[in-house]
Amino acid sequence: MIYIYNCYGGTHSSILAMAYHLKMLDENHEPTKDEILKLPNFNKLVYGNCGELFYYGSDEDENKVYVVGRGRSKVLIPGLYNLASML
Repeated sequence: MIYIYNCYGGTHSSILAMAYHLKMLDENHEPTKDEILKLPNFNKLVYGNCGELFYYGSDEDENKVYVVGRGRSKVLIPGLYNLASML
């Protein structure tokens, strides 16, 4: 399976979701500011990165985990869904 987390910029909530999924953050305590800021690409992407898939690794079941920022696009997510169904 492939997981694709998405949010407007692909640099905040989707990065946190990916980090919890890949166990980069401990779900048993609230992360510190430093832990969050050390996450890959947290608050580092720009609008030009919208639509670009970033691979962050595989989980314990070998599922690949990606993050994408969708910006204002209303066609990106349906397009990804269609692509995934073709694969």
